[in-house]
Amino acid sequence: CGTSSGSEIVAENENTKITMGAYAYCMYSAYYQASYYVPDSTKSILSQEINGQPAEDWMRDRALENMKSMFVVDAKAKELGVSLTDQERKTIDTNMDQAWNSSKEQLSKYGITKEGAQQFFYDFNAKFAKIFQTLYGEGGEKAIPAEDKKNYFIENYTDFAYFTKSISGLSDEDKAAAKANLDGYAAAINDGSRTMEQVAEEYKTAENLSTNPLQSDVTNLSTNKKYVQSYSEMVAALKEMQTGKARVVETNSSYMLVVKNDINATADEKLKDESVELQVLAALKEQEYITDMNALVESYTDYTLHEDVMNKFDPAVFEQSSDTSSAESTPASSAVSEASEDTTSSQTTTSN
Repeated sequence: CGTSSGSEIVAENENTKITMGAYAYCMYSAYYQASYYVPDSTKSILSQEINGQPAEDWMRDRALENMKSMFVVDAKAKELGVSLTDQERKTIDTNMDQAWNSSKEQLSKYGITKEGAQQFFYDFNAKFAKIFQTLYGEGGEKAIPAEDKKNYFIENYTDFAYFTKSISGLSDEDKAAAKANLDGYAAAINDGSRTMEQVAEEYKTAENLSTNPLQSDVTNLSTNKKYVQSYSEMVAALKEMQTGKARVVETNSSYMLVVKNDINATADEKLKDESVELQVLAALKEQEYITDMNALVESYTDYTLHEDVMNKFDPAVFEQSSDTSSAESTPASSAVSEASEDTTSSQTTTSN
């Protein structure tokens, strides 16, 4: 493989030690990134140049930046008194176990260790996101006023509920009947005679469902990939619907009864949810935070680099296998977004 021992120390300071097993992952990530910058990604990456620099040198520079990012995050965490809770560490361990079980055979060939991958990606991202929350959350040195968060939330988020009727395999007559039924529900909601919850319960009984089909959510419909990619018709409808109104939306395979709730009435309560607040904070200040952290990384020098150990790693190992598709990108570029992404969903039940 590309290393002699995954436990050898490549770089260190008083807070952090980065092993060869973690450095191998840094190089793995850099090799994957390099494929986007070389003139011809179908040829050997290592035989080419990136902006006039040999690809291997470019990769080692990126790997060094990633290691410096790890040093900076650990130093900042210590400065702010940030640490991961037992539950957070348990979640990291679970996620790492699942990822390692599916990729161990491939990653091990490159000299990447489970501990190194966890340090580089899962531990780093969790701490990076928690530092952000500490700085910009309530009581932080860069805390955003509650009114600013609320205003952004109201202007950019949508509170809605829906349930779905599959029309796959139905005759035209049955589709028309299903549509008429849902249109009746929408009319009842719109004239105030029934609520969405009451309608969903009636639908459950009529369709003999084992669970309530109603799903509710509050999210930014412009950025939530789940809805943008899979429910584009509903997204388009919600953007033009009036608050409190319901509508039947047709897709290729279903009818969806959708109601747009009053986000002004629910904003204060929704923002009490830590995950929702983090998503709003990320939208407002993530880029500023990343810029500030990148500046710290660029000027950071408080570490010892063991070049003799580092240079034992031979990136040619990557070209003995073409499978680098699962390499993660530089963690700092997306850690806050990943921590907050798709966390606002408040699905009440699952539909049949």
